[in-house]
Amino acid sequence: FFLKDSEFCVFLYKRFRTLIVPCAFFWAISFICATPLLYLRNRSLFFERLSDHTLFYFITVNPPLWFLIALWWALIASFIIIYVISPRKRGGQLFISLICFTLGYILAKKGLYLFYITHGLIATPFVVIGRIYYQYKDKINKKVILISAVLGFLLSYHYFKPIVNLSILELPSNPFAYLLPSLSGSFMIISICYFIGNLSKVKFLSYLGALSLFIMALHGNVEPFIRPLHNYITNNWIYSLLATFIECSLSFYLGLFLMNKFPLLFSYKKNEKT
Repeated sequence: FFLKDSEFCVFLYKRFRTLIVPCAFFWAISFICATPLLYLRNRSLFFERLSDHTLFYFITVNPPLWFLIALWWALIASFIIIYVISPRKRGGQLFISLICFTLGYILAKKGLYLFYITHGLIATPFVVIGRIYYQYKDKINKKVILISAVLGFLLSYHYFKPIVNLSILELPSNPFAYLLPSLSGSFMIISICYFIGNLSKVKFLSYLGALSLFIMALHGNVEPFIRPLHNYITNNWIYSLLATFIECSLSFYLGLFLMNKFPLLFSYKKNEKT
């Protein structure tokens, strides 16, 4: 996410290009596809959303796109913390990121989205801690981290039993009930990815990871076309996995098609290392 020795303006440009531009592009694609379908299916709902402007919201056009905006704000806050406010003190970085988290949590409890700035503030400590972990990853025992993360996730999740939906700011009243399971779960996934990295097919997995943006941003557009399958797969997990595989595959190849048709929008995926 951060470029070595990058200036703030350069950082903003790079992240704008990799987050905001694709977000706007996928919003436009989704709006063009979804709006006529809504008009044909339910005209009263179409005009209702048009009158209150919700027709143009992420939540009605393409809900997963909120994540790109929230990540944009989280990266800006993290960059300022790491390189401007406290460039050499890891403890200071962690402390300030937790202040951002607390502020975001307060705003969330008041129901203030602020164009997903609230979401970005809540996500800030995860970015900062991830950056600190990356800097010390060669000095850390990965097996110990993995075992600790798994135990921490299981224990904290069992104790708090949090119900979380960050997209609509549905969070536990106790911030630790969100923070502890999320952090331990993140470390668990990072550690698992480290060990997966030793597999022979890691290049293929890395390739899928690099293009996962398309699955996230396009699966909502693909889902209506495979929706008829849901009538047959509701109570069968095998067919549910099959439908998920089909949906992800179609999203993936649709993304590759768009990347080839609009190469300037996605050129960073070929020539930029972050």
